[in-house]
Amino acid sequence: EDYSIEELVTIIGDILGKRLTIKRDRRRIRPKKSEVLRLQGDNTLAYELFGFTPSHTIRAGLKKTIHFFEKNIDMYAREDYQL
Repeated sequence: EDYSIEELVTIIGDILGKRLTIKRDRRRIRPKKSEVLRLQGDNTLAYELFGFTPSHTIRAGLKKTIHFFEKNIDMYAREDYQL
């Protein structure tokens, strides 16, 4: 499955109980006639080599990641990360 940045921001906002907004930079928006419309990872090779299959939904994985950051926030210097 693939998710747009907007979809991920919406999911993260739901988890945090906040309405998040996306700041867009016109210089980073793909031209309408771009040959690449979407970028999507593929875990087929990980499955073939290691038998890996995802064990979490995107929402569950993001929830665990957010919980980790909340629990371990002191590990990250604020000047290095925008948390």
